[in-house]
Amino acid sequence: MKEISDELIKWSQDNKMLINCNKTKEMILGKTKSNNIPSLEIDGKQIERVSEFKILGLQLSNNLN
Repeated sequence: MKEISDELIKWSQDNKMLINCNKTKEMILGKTKSNNIPSLEIDGKQIERVSEFKILGLQLSNNLN
């Protein structure tokens, strides 16, 4: 997961965007083979993992329903 967060940070810096860790959420979509997926961490702050999320009036769920 460290590689993913490093890529995300680099992309945001390249595009002159700041990541607000208090508003950022992590959602794993679809079925996984393991429940032991490490959580995403950015700048030493753990990103909240959610199973549902509302964005722009749409309710998204991790099983894509």
